[in-house]
Amino acid sequence: MAQAQATARTEEERSAIAAPRVVPAAHERSGDPKNFINRELSWLEFNRRVLEEAQDRSQPLIERVKFLTIFSSNLDEFFEIRVAGIKQQIASETSDIGPDGLGPTETFNRIQKTVRQLVAEQYALWKNELLPELAKNGIYLREIAELPAKRAAWAHRYFQQEVFPMLTPLAVDASHPFPHLLNRSHNLLVRAKAQRSGEPLHAIVQVPRAVSRLIALPRGKARTNRGSIFISRRSSNSTSANYFQA
Repeated sequence: MAQAQATARTEEERSAIAAPRVVPAAHERSGDPKNFINRELSWLEFNRRVLEEAQDRSQPLIERVKFLTIFSSNLDEFFEIRVAGIKQQIASETSDIGPDGLGPTETFNRIQKTVRQLVAEQYALWKNELLPELAKNGIYLREIAELPAKRAAWAHRYFQQEVFPMLTPLAVDASHPFPHLLNRSHNLLVRAKAQRSGEPLHAIVQVPRAVSRLIALPRGKARTNRGSIFISRRSSNSTSANYFQA
């Protein structure tokens, strides 16, 4: 009986001695950077799900276009707030490492890599799937050269009378540093020449927010003019304006 009690006490003592070791071991495992997800990269994965909704062919066409615009709007806010904060950390040479094991510079590099991949998928979806599907439903994106002469002339007059007076080019050269740009604004980098000397010039031209995103052109009377044509004020890779025909 005494031997059994002594054996029980020995087992209890062993358990009491071993128990404190379990706590630090679990803490060490939870402190492993592999157990943490970077907040910014996690947010990008959330926005990837929005893009996947636009890629889902079972969704109505216009809903897919809406999801694509939401994806872009989300990225605007992400860079405006979160990426701006990370760049401030990099500029201040902050070396703090997060629980995920990433510092500001490494986080920024991974953001760049992920965003470039997502935006490439976005543009491929718009160009290869959504634009052709919109065309099948009578909605077209036209270059100005593809418009009839009368409508192109109307667009030119509208630009000269309504848009051009609101434009204020901001020179960019040795004596004029790169200007501050408004958040979520569309801006054009313009290459020009001085009228007298022919010297090359560079300037930033902000697309006025007072101009509607889509501007309706007059309807034609011909039967071939089905729907309405709108001028899009959104800038593109092309130097010519884009037109939206519905």
